Amino acid sequence: MKPNCFLSAISIGLLSGFWGLLSPVQAQNPDVAGTPESRLETMKAQLNLSAEQMEKLKPLVEEESAKIKALKDDTTLSDGQKKEQARQLMGAFREKLGTVLTAEQKLKLSEERQRRGGAVQPEAAQRLQALKEKLGLSDEQIEKIKPILAEEAPKLKALKEDKSASPEDRRVILKQSMERISAELTPEQKDKMREQLQKRPK
Repeated sequence: MKPNCFLSAISIGLLSGFWGLLSPVQAQNPDVAGTPESRLETMKAQLNLSAEQMEKLKPLVEEESAKIKALKDDTTLSDGQKKEQARQLMGAFREKLGTVLTAEQKLKLSEERQRRGGAVQPEAAQRLQALKEKLGLSDEQIEKIKPILAEEAPKLKALKEDKSASPEDRRVILKQSMERISAELTPEQKDKMREQLQKRPK
């Protein structure tokens, strides 16, 4: 793959992966799917953005697109360097985007990313590994518990970013997840889980 095509695929992949809003057809046509206008319209339709939010997001999306294009056209960088810088740009954009969206919109966005990504997020993967080690989960149990934690992760992330959320909101989500996880455990494993929960600081 040529360098420019490589970064084009990376940039669109990162952006569409984050937004989770581009269709397969659009993803195959980055020059069309990647325009600031098309991204804004897609986000507006999927997240029900207000006119005020659209005005705030427009310069952010235009700036992000210009930086990605400049990076794509930079012949002094290797493919690996371009990929890493593209990820850094996406991280910075993600933070700016979070200041514009509501808690509900961020949650929807996170859930869509998780649904399309099909992978367990790092925090959820760590929790799954901890459960496996402490409770002795079987492969079958892991496969049943994995989607529960994957569903929980974006909800917890949205709460973390929502300054109006309370600790009780987090406890409710965790309790719901633990109840679903408990249904997949043996009596002995349930006892072990209760012991672990009792050891946690209140």
